Amino acid sequence: MNKILLVVIFILLNVAGLSAQEKKISVPQPSKPKDCRSLTKNEVERTLENLECELTNALVSRDAGVLNRLLAEDFSISGMNITKKSYASLITDPRVGFTSVEKSQIRIKIYGETAVITGRNKTDRNIENGVSTNIFNFMDVWVKNESGDWQCAAMAVDSINFLFV
Repeated sequence: MNKILLVVIFILLNVAGLSAQEKKISVPQPSKPKDCRSLTKNEVERTLENLECELTNALVSRDAGVLNRLLAEDFSISGMNITKKSYASLITDPRVGFTSVEKSQIRIKIYGETAVITGRNKTDRNIENGVSTNIFNFMDVWVKNESGDWQCAAMAVDSINFLFV
């Protein structure tokens, strides 16, 4: 069990590029889900923006059902040997979950049945005795599956700044 917990913590640290620092403060509850409606002009962009918002909300609310629907079967994270199932297990574990994720600088590029969404994330997550805040660039690759639904097939993150609160 300790090995599993260590692996989970190691994966989270690598995904967000964090080095653990602790500060004794109260741990906030997960934030309320964001409104996923959008006013973008292009219908496909609006759909993808809404799906990205749903994915973000699922990370904070630890919703395995939404993660299962939105992540492709062969989902991967750049530079890591992680599967859809292991990612969902990691995200839904209350010991390592995000309490908030704020996206900004969103750009959507559509290439037929593939789309690349880039932007910046500011995340808060629980650590022992406190909260860790991290800012990083992200890239999510979305593809249309055989049913014509968009799913996230790959993620990549690049830490740009560390803030510990």
